[in-house]
Amino acid sequence: MPTSGLLIYLLATAPPDHVPHAVWLGILGLALLNGVLLIFSRRAQRRIGTVRKALAHTQSMFDGLNGNTVIGIYMVNDAVQFTYANAQLAHMLGYDQATLADCFPLDRIFPPETYQKICVRAGQRLSGEVSRARYECPALRSDGTPIDVEVYGSQILLDGRSTIIGMMLDISERKRAEAIVWRQAHFDTLTQLPNRQSFQEQLQAAITLSADKEQAFALIFLDLDQFKEVNDSYGHDAGDELLQQAARRLQSCIREGDQLARQGGDEFTLILAAPISQDLVNGICSRILQSIAQPFMLHEHRVQISISAGITRFPLDGRDATTLLKHADLALYAAKNLGRNQASYFQDAMRQAAQSRRELLQDLRAAIQAQQFHLLYQPVVDMHTRRTIKAEALIRWQHPQHGLISPADFIPLAEESGLIIPIGNWVFDTASGQLAQWRRDHHPLFVISINVSPAQFGDHGLDPASWIQALHAQGLPGDALTVEITEQVLMGAEQHVSSRLLMFRDAGILVALDDFGTGYSSLAYLQRFDVDFLKIDQCFVRNLHPDSSDLILCQAIIAMAHRLGLKVIAEGIETEQQHQILQSIGCDYGQGYWYARPMTAGQMGLRLQQEATDRA
Repeated sequence: MPTSGLLIYLLATAPPDHVPHAVWLGILGLALLNGVLLIFSRRAQRRIGTVRKALAHTQSMFDGLNGNTVIGIYMVNDAVQFTYANAQLAHMLGYDQATLADCFPLDRIFPPETYQKICVRAGQRLSGEVSRARYECPALRSDGTPIDVEVYGSQILLDGRSTIIGMMLDISERKRAEAIVWRQAHFDTLTQLPNRQSFQEQLQAAITLSADKEQAFALIFLDLDQFKEVNDSYGHDAGDELLQQAARRLQSCIREGDQLARQGGDEFTLILAAPISQDLVNGICSRILQSIAQPFMLHEHRVQISISAGITRFPLDGRDATTLLKHADLALYAAKNLGRNQASYFQDAMRQAAQSRRELLQDLRAAIQAQQFHLLYQPVVDMHTRRTIKAEALIRWQHPQHGLISPADFIPLAEESGLIIPIGNWVFDTASGQLAQWRRDHHPLFVISINVSPAQFGDHGLDPASWIQALHAQGLPGDALTVEITEQVLMGAEQHVSSRLLMFRDAGILVALDDFGTGYSSLAYLQRFDVDFLKIDQCFVRNLHPDSSDLILCQAIIAMAHRLGLKVIAEGIETEQQHQILQSIGCDYGQGYWYARPMTAGQMGLRLQQEATDRA
């Protein structure tokens, strides 16, 4: 492009977003200077000293434009040497101005690889193949300090010889700022691992590379078990420390070239680089399970957790990122359901099971509207009188096509989807209404127990005020209702959990701690919260006999509960021997098939009527 055309083009064009205004003015100045020098060249009557005076005059114009912008101006000959440098360029590079202008070789300020590229570019411009160029590259100051520069250059004819004139800017600060922004966008600030966005890029690169080489790699989803419990029990600072320590342990278990990333929360992803074998994958997963199982020291707390892993392989389990991610998630879900602390490979049956869960979820939503649920009631008896003093309400789902569906199949799904909230409210409304009738007709002090899921204590969970109001509307006192919770609720006892439990307590509603002995069984929870009943889990009752270790555990639980002023209910009593042993060691109440199986409301009414007749 002729110089005059270039100048007109620049004057008519808005500056690019990434170029500062003052720099753009500098470029315009260079284009103008280029034109001036071209006139000098064509006339071929001027000395190079005149050119340098013109450069100095142009420099003074730049200084007037923006005194805060450092613009280094230079001329380079066909030997790739500086033949002119302004004071700003000399200051930028840490040299004396006269030294730079005296045929100073560029290989002293650019690293070898960069210098080679500059020589190629310079040759292209000097030959006229390329008239002008702009690029960014590293440079070195005289003391060896690395900097980043942005270089503009244009070719002119001076005294019949091709010469490059241009300008150079120190962009080190901008590069450092860009590096910080890039790292924040691609790395997790807590663990310093690549984040979700970076992982997506790594996964796509792994797919492309493995497809080209026709080699397999593995994608593994990792999830820390019991992380929420630790976070809730010891605070977020302890949770953050746990994540940092876990990340370091995971990093120590993998090979160079494998890529570990944090997805968020307590979830990590791992790409095992190709090529892989099943033995290699198994070995790395085994090291990970063993490493995470070792105790963590979180300040003064000693904590033990585990980790679950879901494994999928390219191309066996999928040939694109979406499929691999979905299948790894299904494999992780399977590992969790199998008891955690293990690794599961994706199998096609998992995909089919996921489809079944989606269909079941759709049916579950319809079941609420279609009133396909009903309640059964299992008696809880006084161990000494064998009279029914309360009953536990148990939900059942009668599916129109699939028949009776076990709560073990649909309750977890309801908890995951949030449907447990309307279902839980329906259970309360139905059971409390039935309780009011039984109290009027058969037993004025009868009590109903309702299981309340940890999910019902979430941010948008049950409203204790509405339950309390409904009890009062039916003429029922608070102590007519017992809410059964698990230790998981108490471990997650943040403000919204504590406030709900306090509202129940203030209304006189009783609280039973279900499945006691199977979780942390921490006395701290019993001291912190007002609990009225402990329910000994049926796993301690099932094999109970006079010489069993379960007897010692049951004795300890009962003695501890009584010292704390709590009553004890033993679940799963199926034989007279179990009843007699538990009665002899002071257990207060029993529940199980030996007394009665779960029954309909009508059957429970008849049972209460018969017991009332017997008492009379």
